[in-house]
Amino acid sequence: KPIQVIVPVATGGVHDLVIRALQPRLSQELGQGIIVVNRPGADWAVGTMAAKQSPNDGYTWVMASIPTTANAVLKKVGYDPVKDFTAVANLGAASGVMLVPSELGVKNLADFVKLVRARPKQIAFGNAAVGSLGHINTALLESIEKIELNTITYSSGQSQMLPDLLSNRVNFAVLSPIVAMPYIQAGKLVPLAIAQPQRSPLMPNLPTTVELGYPRLTIQAWSGVLMPAGAPAAIVKRANAALHAATSDPEVAAALQRQGIMIAPPSAPEAVAKMIREEMAEWPKLFALAGIKRQD
Repeated sequence: KPIQVIVPVATGGVHDLVIRALQPRLSQELGQGIIVVNRPGADWAVGTMAAKQSPNDGYTWVMASIPTTANAVLKKVGYDPVKDFTAVANLGAASGVMLVPSELGVKNLADFVKLVRARPKQIAFGNAAVGSLGHINTALLESIEKIELNTITYSSGQSQMLPDLLSNRVNFAVLSPIVAMPYIQAGKLVPLAIAQPQRSPLMPNLPTTVELGYPRLTIQAWSGVLMPAGAPAAIVKRANAALHAATSDPEVAAALQRQGIMIAPPSAPEAVAKMIREEMAEWPKLFALAGIKRQD
């Protein structure tokens, strides 16, 4: 029967783009139809819970990323990323681009820091979600530089925040490269840095946070696949092999790279499970450093 892949975000998001890019090649590898089902809501919790409650026969998959683990540490979400799921594969990672509206008149990250220091709590940061990639990296920047932004969190995420950023009602945000590119090319947004160790092929002239002296500002949104806990080991292994075969296809890899996704090298399900456990252990430290409190 067809395999259902639950995506806990709306159509067009990074993780939705990842699985849809893999869909044809994956279907060919497994000899089964692949149905992508978007279940957005409650900052990934709706789709993730739907997957948890599905049969563990290997025919329901769910896309996972940092909100999957971060939210389980930040608040009550109804699932445990370690106990309630079986890790299958890590496909790649996307980074965030730190941006300001062109109207703000800032051209680089150093000048932005100076501006925020001169105007504490007056420069608005548009936050797509509590505990998001942009939230953590921005909070770490504030902690390192001892500056304070006026954080505005949007209930509907990036799509709701974008108009305010473009009109300079919000003065700073972190967006995925593929979302940011058209606005950068149109001169509406100015990129300050990309939060990853190496430069992006999409923006080769944009410095990384590491180059600019912020080695800790490299939190990336990994994009992986989980199954409900107890999925048969043979099926998990087969799915892992098929997913990595799909990402290794030159056409698929090129399509993902055009979306700003850096392909992850093949790794066993056990290695992905270890990564998730380590991330769960690391979040409390990062949240404490960034001043993000548990939302109970």
